[in-house]
Amino acid sequence: MKRLVFIDNLKLNLIILVILHHIVIVYGASGGFPIIEGATDSISPIIFTVFTAINQSFFMALFFLLSGYFLVGSLARKGTGTYVKDRLIRLGIPLVGYVLLVAPVVDYLVLKSRGQAVPLLSLFHLNWDVGPMWFVEGLLILSLVYLFVKPKLNIFKNKFPTNKAITISILVLAILTFMVRIFFPVDTYVHVFQPGHWINYIFAFYIGTIAYNNNWFEHLKNKQSKVWKRVALGNIIALPIMMGITIALIGQDVTPFLGGFGWVSLLFSFWDTIGMISIIISLLFIFKDRFNSENKITKFLSPNYYGAYIFHTVIILFIMVPLMKFAIPSILKALIVALITVPVSFGFTYLIRKIPFVRRVI
Repeated sequence: MKRLVFIDNLKLNLIILVILHHIVIVYGASGGFPIIEGATDSISPIIFTVFTAINQSFFMALFFLLSGYFLVGSLARKGTGTYVKDRLIRLGIPLVGYVLLVAPVVDYLVLKSRGQAVPLLSLFHLNWDVGPMWFVEGLLILSLVYLFVKPKLNIFKNKFPTNKAITISILVLAILTFMVRIFFPVDTYVHVFQPGHWINYIFAFYIGTIAYNNNWFEHLKNKQSKVWKRVALGNIIALPIMMGITIALIGQDVTPFLGGFGWVSLLFSFWDTIGMISIIISLLFIFKDRFNSENKITKFLSPNYYGAYIFHTVIILFIMVPLMKFAIPSILKALIVALITVPVSFGFTYLIRKIPFVRRVI
C-alpha cells in the first residue's frame, strides 16, 4: 500500500491535540483526568471547555476512521492469522503493559499529590485501569469484530460521497446518538467506554474500511471540501453561542448537555455529529492539500506518536504535580506543562523504542 504522508502528519497532530486536551482538563476544562487542579480564574474554564468540546466532537472518531482505513490493506497483505497476531502485539501488549506498568505509576503520583506516602511497588497489582488506552482496547475489539463482518460496500466507488449522502448520515447518527444518550449520558461508563460517544466511533471505524475499499481519500475535491469547511467553522462558532443561550434558559446545570430525553441533549447530539463529519472532511482535505510532505521534525516525531499517546498521561503528572506548589495563573501553567509534555512524550518514546522488541510493539 502506498504510504500516505498526509495521514502520518494528521495522526501526529491528533496525538499532540490529545495531549493538549488532557492538559486543559487539568486546569479547568470539563472532563476527567487523574488529578484536577482547577482554574485560578473564571474565564479559562470557559475557553478550555469550548476547546475540549470541539476536540471531543471529532478527534477520537478520526482516530477510529484512520484505523479502519489502514486495517483493510493490512489484512489483505498479511492474511487473517498474521493480522490477528499483529493486532495482539501492537494493541494487546501495550494495553496490558499500560495496566501492569504505567497505571501503578499514575496511581503513585496521584497519591503523592495528596500527601500520601505509599511505596510504589505496593501499587503494582492487577487492576484494569486503562486510562487513555480505552481507545486501544476499543480498537482491538472493533478490529477483531471486523474479521467476522468484513463490510465491503461498493458505494461511491472512486469518488467521495455526495453532500446529500453525508447530510443523511449526520441526521441518522445524531438521532441514534441522542437515543443512546437518553440511557447513557456522556461521562456514563460501561466497562471503560462511554456509550454516549460510540455511535460515532463505530460509524467512523467502519466508514474508514469502506473509504479504503472505494478509494475515497484520493477523490475528495476542493469544491466539496469548501462546503464542509464552512459547516465546520459555523459549527465551532455556534458552540459558545448555543451554550450561552442554553445556560440562560436552563441555568448553570450542565447535565442536560450530556444526555437524557430533552431538547438540549438533542441539540448537542446534532452539534457533536455535525462537528465530527465536517471537521474530519475538512482536515482530510487540508492535510492532503497542504501537509503531504515530511521534514526532519515530522520524520523524527511520526514513528513515536503511538508511544507518546501511551505515556503522555504519566508525563503530564510528573510535570504538573511539582507545579502545584506554585501560585501561577492556570492558563500560564497549562502553557508551561504543554511546552514540556509534548517534546518529552515524543523524546521518551524515542528512547524507549531503542530497547530490543519495543519497536515491534510501539
